[in-house]
Amino acid sequence: MNKNTSGILLFAKTKTFASSFQSILKEKSSVISSTSSLQKIYLARVVGYFPDTIEVNLPLHLVRFGTESQSCICEDGIEARSSFKRLFFDKDSNTSVIECVPHTGRTHQLRLHLKAIHHPIANDSAYLLNQIHNYRQQDGEINRENKWRAKYGWVFDKDCKDCNFPKGDPIEEQIWLHAWKYSFNSHDWIAEIPEWAEVNFDAKSFIKEWKERIGIDERK
Repeated sequence: MNKNTSGILLFAKTKTFASSFQSILKEKSSVISSTSSLQKIYLARVVGYFPDTIEVNLPLHLVRFGTESQSCICEDGIEARSSFKRLFFDKDSNTSVIECVPHTGRTHQLRLHLKAIHHPIANDSAYLLNQIHNYRQQDGEINRENKWRAKYGWVFDKDCKDCNFPKGDPIEEQIWLHAWKYSFNSHDWIAEIPEWAEVNFDAKSFIKEWKERIGIDERK
């Protein structure tokens, strides 16, 4: 699971099964089809009035730069296919909550396919804004990590190397993409529906706060 995505998170009991199941998750569409034993359903909240149903078949290529990576649509990329269905439209925030079914397991597949059809995830800064934000501390600025330590009472062990990894603002870094349902052979996993996917969620206010935090000035 991408760190920005919420929902189902599976832990294997053995290394052997973990390796084999991971390969299944990333198999080609010829293996993961409507008749496959593996089915994945995600929820997303996207910009605009989404079509009733739509299928996207666009090849993707993963571009890496430094410690960051971002996918792009490329003619000679790897096959990627996704299906989408609108669940409801929220006129007040001009967003739609949709059901997403990835038929392949490419990096950032759903996020990029949604951007390609002009309905990006409504709080996905990487693809909505066409940039990856740099949250590193600048001279004279308050370090975001220290800010969120104070607000949420985060405690760091000075002897733990992982504790020194920069922690981001949870409002800034989360995206409205949720691993909702997984089915594999005789096993079914279902995660709770997130607050942002509810009909009565105030998406308009949340988006306004999110834009303020990442520095988007809509007056420009």
